[in-house]
Amino acid sequence: MTTEIRVRSTKDVFVENDVLRLRGIDRGQPVSLAGLTWEVGGASPSEAHRIAARSAIRNLRVKLPDHELYILACHTAVQPDSRVSRYRKLWSSLESAALKVVGEDLGEWAVRDGDGVRWFGGRRLQGADVDDAIAILEHERSSLLVATPRDNEPLLVEMGTRGWPRSTWHPEADTLLALSRDAGVPMWLFGEFDDMWGGLAAVGSPVLLRRLGDGMSA
Repeated sequence: MTTEIRVRSTKDVFVENDVLRLRGIDRGQPVSLAGLTWEVGGASPSEAHRIAARSAIRNLRVKLPDHELYILACHTAVQPDSRVSRYRKLWSSLESAALKVVGEDLGEWAVRDGDGVRWFGGRRLQGADVDDAIAILEHERSSLLVATPRDNEPLLVEMGTRGWPRSTWHPEADTLLALSRDAGVPMWLFGEFDDMWGGLAAVGSPVLLRRLGDGMSA
């Protein structure tokens, strides 16, 4: 089977379109968010995620050179609020699942959820870290990648200390709007074992995503 990659865009993710549609936001609010998807067909979900992420990050580093790449990771499931959980936190628990934790640590934060706790964390990534970061996103599907200027690191720390809701198909609109402030580009994986296409989705300001998408190729 031949692997195919395509890049598609929409000017507004809050209106009906066949690329990327987000719900859960009051359209009375003055918000504007565009979307890009890197979609890979003819590959397993894991292969599609990596091919799409490498293409996206390669273009991002060329067209948005002032942006750094971060992972905002979290436990999707609520953890017991135990001594073991508070000792292992997030990164050690991921390492215990045979995942490689890469990048420069921004911190780990516990957020109460019912009778338990969810751990959140952030790390600044380098170019060689992408595949390891994608493995974490596959393992914990409420995790995201974010491309943003380094001056915005306090926003990422703030997001981590507050946490964000668990997600099934895509992060909540309010989470994406918060992370897209001040030139941020949040990204997440899509595509399961029975989907024809899998890859990486991103949202951001229309001007920024137009710049990122112009002339984009696989």
